[in-house]
Amino acid sequence: MGVGASAEFGRNIDLGQGYFVEPYTQWSVVSIQGEDYHLDNGLQARGDDTRSVLGKAGATFGRTLQLGNGQQVQPYVRLAYAHEFIRNNEVKVNDHRFDNDLSGSRAELGMGVAINLNERMQLHADFDYSNGEKIEQPWGANVGFHYSW
Repeated sequence: MGVGASAEFGRNIDLGQGYFVEPYTQWSVVSIQGEDYHLDNGLQARGDDTRSVLGKAGATFGRTLQLGNGQQVQPYVRLAYAHEFIRNNEVKVNDHRFDNDLSGSRAELGMGVAINLNERMQLHADFDYSNGEKIEQPWGANVGFHYSW
């Protein structure tokens, strides 16, 4: 079982002619209960509880383009610095310890496009890459839908 929470704070700053910058910070906290496994062949695995406190600061740079039908398209680039504060995540298999510690800092780069369908609905797609002390995430893709009420 696990539980988590995240909060993001930022501000859209209009730079004129449709250009904008959005500095932001994001904080997330997660706790996931570890599990023990025992197989018929004698293999035993034990995972510690996993905890995470991740802080991130960055900025999104982009431009809002008005389409003739009243919709908006926003291509953007995002840069961020992230830091995992919790050092843990040990796994033990047949009494052999494996350190899966992902604490430390990393840089993140993303680019994408958002399409505002109307005042309440938005589609977005982006590609992200991150690299740091203990982790490298090759390019990944995200597609989403946002509804504001």
